[in-house]
Amino acid sequence: MKNRDYKNFTKGHIYHLYNRGNNKEIVFRDEQDYRAFLFRLGLALGIEKEDLNKCEITKSLKSKIRVVGLKPNYFKLHAFCLMPNHLHLLIE
Repeated sequence: MKNRDYKNFTKGHIYHLYNRGNNKEIVFRDEQDYRAFLFRLGLALGIEKEDLNKCEITKSLKSKIRVVGLKPNYFKLHAFCLMPNHLHLLIE
């Protein structure tokens, strides 16, 4: 299983990323968990923290996290699906 968790991504290609809780355990326990994830996803997409705090779907008191400048590494999100014990992202 060499290099199982490390992939080389190529600009312009679309990738299906997914992750599941350990032993299929719940990842998102309540609405606050979903909001916190969407807030962090928004940061990774390059959306400003202030704008995310204004948006009702990502407004979250528990989402105050350290923000690292990722501007050169933005990706495009084509689709996503969040379920209690796993998630899917379709990114470019």
